Amino acid sequence: MDIALTGASVFLAILAFVIFTVIIVQIIRASLRSKSDGRLTEKYDGVTWDSPLKANNKYPDVNVFNYTGPAFKYGALAAVLVALLAFSWTSYEESVFIPDDALEFDEEIEQIPPRTAEPPPPPPPPPPPVIEEVPEEDLEEHKIKLSPQSLRIVTRPLTNFKQGGKVEPVTNQPKG
Repeated sequence: MDIALTGASVFLAILAFVIFTVIIVQIIRASLRSKSDGRLTEKYDGVTWDSPLKANNKYPDVNVFNYTGPAFKYGALAAVLVALLAFSWTSYEESVFIPDDALEFDEEIEQIPPRTAEPPPPPPPPPPPVIEEVPEEDLEEHKIKLSPQSLRIVTRPLTNFKQGGKVEPVTNQPKG
């Protein structure tokens, strides 16, 4: 179902619905006013009710809570109608008239490329590193000769721990 309404028609529909609602409220008010012209006091003067639930209203003829069901249904109808009108609201764009010969040009338009700033020249390459010759010195090789007699097995710890967290190195002096 495709309903397309302009803004003016949506406004008129909502205005008509508001006017219709005001008319219904005025009719209900007139009906209740005609029922409460003073005869209700005489009508219910000596009436005793069978149940306290029936006596919750002083005058049952003008009980406005009898209209809560229809009022709720009317409110739901109003909400659905407004939602339908809001979704059906369509806005049209104005058509633009372009003459047939408006897009024809007598002369050719020359396109000029946009000016751009020339990029700066690249920086010169860094100078090559200078390589210096290091004179060769006669390095003597120190060779350590190990023999089984020169090695000694250590059976004590290499460090001594004292109280207070201080570490004292072990001396290589033999115990005497």
